[in-house]
Amino acid sequence: MANLKKKCPECGTFLSINVTGDLYPGCKEREEACCPRCNNVVYSRMTSGFIIKVSEITEDEFNNDNDYD
Repeated sequence: MANLKKKCPECGTFLSINVTGDLYPGCKEREEACCPRCNNVVYSRMTSGFIIKVSEITEDEFNNDNDYD
């Protein structure tokens, strides 16, 4: 559904955040994505019914706009 790229503000790791599944906005649960290196929360959203997968990417992948929305 959504592909995001973020740089962890805590450790500087380049990250790919993939959000998939049926999105139900406005629910009461907060879903969080954490950096795999330092466990800092890098993304969160109030919703339910989806899966967040976070993985490290290279700086070149981070700077390449062709891979993401």
